[in-house]
Amino acid sequence: TSIMPRSFLPLFCQYIESPECNLETYECRDRESIDDYAVIKITESLMINKSIRTLSLRMQRDTPEPLYARYLAFAECLNVNNTLLYLDLSGNNIGTGEMERLAKGLGSNCSLLELGLSHTYITGDGLAVLVDSLKSNSNIRILDLSSNNFDTPSMHGIKILSEYLETNN
Repeated sequence: TSIMPRSFLPLFCQYIESPECNLETYECRDRESIDDYAVIKITESLMINKSIRTLSLRMQRDTPEPLYARYLAFAECLNVNNTLLYLDLSGNNIGTGEMERLAKGLGSNCSLLELGLSHTYITGDGLAVLVDSLKSNSNIRILDLSSNNFDTPSMHGIKILSEYLETNN
């Protein structure tokens, strides 16, 4: 767990953008330790970083409404970063619109092997969008969708995911 005061953020981002950065893992598991501005700035820095392989931005389960800018930054990062192997966004509130933004980056990323999306409030429509992005990205080997409590309206997305998994082991 990392606790980062906002005053430290510019130095941290400068470090992870530098060629001298040898940090391979960054984990933040406490919603109180990093705010949305910091998430966006760190994600933007990852567009330059060539050393971080594991990024965990797990948030607490009771997150506020999803934020457009956060997922736009994730999508842009995934479009550019080709060294990130593991991304864990568990606990973030990812609505259908946010999943659409994130899926754009997932579809074009060729390095990501594991994606953690547990406790993310993904809807059936969001799940269908995610599956569409997986059709473009055959590299993802581990997908964690646990504890999302898919309900009856989600069945369409679950069916699409099931069919995809049956044909694409």
